Amino acid sequence: MTCTDLATLTNILEHREAPIHLDFDGCPLEPHCPEALVGCGQIENLSFKSRKCGDAFAEALSRSLPTMGRLQMLGLSSNSICVSTLLCLARVAVTCPTVRMLQAREADLIFLLSPPTETTAELQRAPDLQESDGQRKGAQSRSLTLRLQKCQLQVHDAEALIALLQEGPHLEEVDLSGNQLEDEGCRLMAEAASQLHIARKLDLSNNGLSVAGVHCVLRAVSACWTLAELHISLQHKTVIFMFAQEPEEQKGPQERAAFLDSLMLQMPSELPLSSRRMRLTHCGLQEKHLEQLCKALGGSCHLGHLHLDFSGNALGDEGAARLAQLLPGLGALQSLNLSENGLSLDAVLGLVRCFSTLQWLFRLDISFESQHILLRGDKTSSLSECPLEPPSLTRLCATLKDCPGPLELQLSCEFLSDQSLETLLDCLPQLPQLSLLQLSQTGLSPKSPFLLANTLSLCPRVKKVDLRSLHHATLHFRSNEEEEGVCCGRFTGCSLSQEHVESLCWLLSKCKDLSQVDLGSEQSFRIHFSREDQAGKTLRLSECSFRPEHVSRLATGLSKSLQLTELTLTQCCLGQKQLAILLSLVGRPAGLFSLRDSTRHTEKLSFPTLEACALGFKKKRKKERKKVSED
Repeated sequence: MTCTDLATLTNILEHREAPIHLDFDGCPLEPHCPEALVGCGQIENLSFKSRKCGDAFAEALSRSLPTMGRLQMLGLSSNSICVSTLLCLARVAVTCPTVRMLQAREADLIFLLSPPTETTAELQRAPDLQESDGQRKGAQSRSLTLRLQKCQLQVHDAEALIALLQEGPHLEEVDLSGNQLEDEGCRLMAEAASQLHIARKLDLSNNGLSVAGVHCVLRAVSACWTLAELHISLQHKTVIFMFAQEPEEQKGPQERAAFLDSLMLQMPSELPLSSRRMRLTHCGLQEKHLEQLCKALGGSCHLGHLHLDFSGNALGDEGAARLAQLLPGLGALQSLNLSENGLSLDAVLGLVRCFSTLQWLFRLDISFESQHILLRGDKTSSLSECPLEPPSLTRLCATLKDCPGPLELQLSCEFLSDQSLETLLDCLPQLPQLSLLQLSQTGLSPKSPFLLANTLSLCPRVKKVDLRSLHHATLHFRSNEEEEGVCCGRFTGCSLSQEHVESLCWLLSKCKDLSQVDLGSEQSFRIHFSREDQAGKTLRLSECSFRPEHVSRLATGLSKSLQLTELTLTQCCLGQKQLAILLSLVGRPAGLFSLRDSTRHTEKLSFPTLEACALGFKKKRKKERKKVSED
């Protein structure tokens, strides 16, 4: 089919108002045939298949596409297209203001178009695209997505593509995955990222990047202010750059361009700080690679709060030790992930020393068996799934001794022996900066409540021991600035027998500042203490279901308390007769005495009953006074 034949077809189509889908499959066309479609505004979908598309064909498309007002898709799949022609088609996508996406993957190639009405009308009046006002307006008001996947692009092609994209519109996404850019091509694209104003994503995956090329990419991208995340995984052939979505970008491409241009004019100290992530995972990194990597990363630290991920590499103990030496040169990080690097327990415990060398480090999360190791900027230290034997705990506490505070320590293991718990508790006085010690999801022996209770008297800084079960214990400490004061203990869900409770109370009695003890489990049992000058005993009993034989035993116990000032009985199944017996047997102290009785029954205590109880109190008190005077 000649250009004249296609022009004749176009003249016929111009008389049709409905949208047209035009498909040329296997038709031999002259290279300049697309020029015959200039101004054909009825075509909605256009496809050329099974032919050889050369540079001349691409040039002809560049002249016709902007004038086709309704065109939404142009398909060039199943054609023989060389790299030079592909770059010409990329130029078409860049220069044509109606194109919003060019997607090429091996033999599949598609243009997606979305022409603004105003721009289309202008272009139909002035088809010359080189310097038209419509072209400039279209370039400013659109964002282009360019995907050239598995197209055999090499380093020199990357150079040509960069030069082309610098002249075009702002880019939403650039995907060059599956090509042959190798180290130098990836470095060039990373270096140009800040100039290309890519709004969302640059994908260079599966381009033959090596370990040696990683630090080059890091150094090249360090000047890109809008970079939010870089993920490189050589094992998975992943190289993906993600860019920040600034609030200004939501105003539209034109305002976004002005915002990004303004960033380039600012000094580094004036740039807004933002969080960025550098993920170098499963890259086979070893100790010998760290120095170059840290030098390359140094340029990124002043641009924002950096999250660094080295997980899944081969750093080993030597790499962890070397990295600990290099970290101060990276400035203040937000987090550092060293998971799955084959670290021994000694190397893991050695990381605790970073607390004293890194001002930004306040939290260390370690799960040894799953090799999860995370250094963070919030103030907690957590070790889980670690074999917490006495020697390991001694080394850990010795390392923590020089760390700044306040410090929170969270430990977790399958089971903590009594010897290990004693070792840990014996080390507490050496850690004045410790504010919290937590043993979570850790099996403890039945002896552990007594060991923990003893700390209230042995370590004055402990203000609360909270043992909610034999799998969860927490110790709260007062700071050095806090004055010594009251302390309390909670021992619930520990299956304590009467014998255990007696032994526990004997240990707690050695703590002179004890203010409260909670021994409840399913049944609540709490004891509050006060100073001698404020002594006044209060007994509150709830849902106790007393039987008649219990009343006398309760009264006998209460009669020995000379300072009982309040008695509260709630739903204890006491009738008027039993209550009168109880009050008649209880010794009435000097001063005020409060009695409260709350039941579910509709029966209420009558005034005569209360009067009789009061009379019983009065007679009992006179009897006690008489006995005292006789003595």
